[in-house]
Amino acid sequence: MVRMIFAERTAAHQRCVPQSAAALNSLSRYSGGGLARGFWIDREGTEDPHPNPPPEYREREILSRSRLCHAPAQQSLHYAISLLSLLLILVSSVALSGCNRSTKSATTGKATFTVFAAASLTQPFTQIAHEFENQHPGTDVVLNFAGSQQLIEQLIQGAPADVFASADHRQMDRAVSASLVDSPTLTDFANNRLVVIVSKKNPNPPQALGDLTRKGLRVDVADPVVPVGQYTLVMLDRLAADPQYGPSFKSGFLNNVVSREENVKAVLTKVRLGEADAGVVYTSDTVGVPSQEIGTIEVPDAFNPMASYPIAVVNKSNRKDLAKAFEALVLSADGQSILQKDGLTSIHHPTTHP
Repeated sequence: MVRMIFAERTAAHQRCVPQSAAALNSLSRYSGGGLARGFWIDREGTEDPHPNPPPEYREREILSRSRLCHAPAQQSLHYAISLLSLLLILVSSVALSGCNRSTKSATTGKATFTVFAAASLTQPFTQIAHEFENQHPGTDVVLNFAGSQQLIEQLIQGAPADVFASADHRQMDRAVSASLVDSPTLTDFANNRLVVIVSKKNPNPPQALGDLTRKGLRVDVADPVVPVGQYTLVMLDRLAADPQYGPSFKSGFLNNVVSREENVKAVLTKVRLGEADAGVVYTSDTVGVPSQEIGTIEVPDAFNPMASYPIAVVNKSNRKDLAKAFEALVLSADGQSILQKDGLTSIHHPTTHP
């Protein structure tokens, strides 16, 4: 029985004043309480009375928090907000620790096995986890999806995990430096690339990269601490160095940025719902999104940084045999096929783009 935890915190949590009680009640209806968003989705409905909220509800629920922020936080609140951000990380870690303190599931009595994975891996890793359970009867896989930088903070705080899959090497390097992962097991397993998405709710959407500097356009990106946010900055630097776009392109683009998110799925959601006119996500994030909701603007290879995804076994894992088997499945032909179907590039079969 695959279970998923989405430990998401949007940038709005760091910037905004506390939310209304009504909003918090709405959130806790599906998240199990609070802003940390450490909640279970149990496909058999045993952990939560509302285990499978409609996708559109969950997307609007994610955004409802940022809508409550109507003005920038005052300087007098900065210290309190910083403490709140730290508390959110601690709460997520404690929630994970409490859920997985035992290697046995309280619900099924099966052995639990926990994978920490970048949010952009939600679709393929969910499929791979189901295949893994089929191959290892008696094992329940718990998937924790969040921004890679959030997952590292949870591991540092002591949250138990068996496998860590990051969307870039910067966060994995932090894990290696902190002795959180077993270095000999570290390997790349997939690649990804950037794409600009545009909202179909805008009657005059941008049609080309050059349109992204148009005055009044609302652009949403991930925060630079997030892998996709860092890749976005690399893309902007490359475009600015090209005579066709010039140095003013980067400043014009950044002037249109209205929000910076803590994971790529939040960017996708805001554009889908028309909260932003354009955003930068991974190609894999657009797989399965209805064409009537978003359009895409391709980023040529000359400007598009290759996102490499590393995976490693966590040093404190109590199930290293299963951790190595999960990694082997990800690297196998079956695992690579699943990743390709969800828009990532197989490490065995690189592809080229315009």
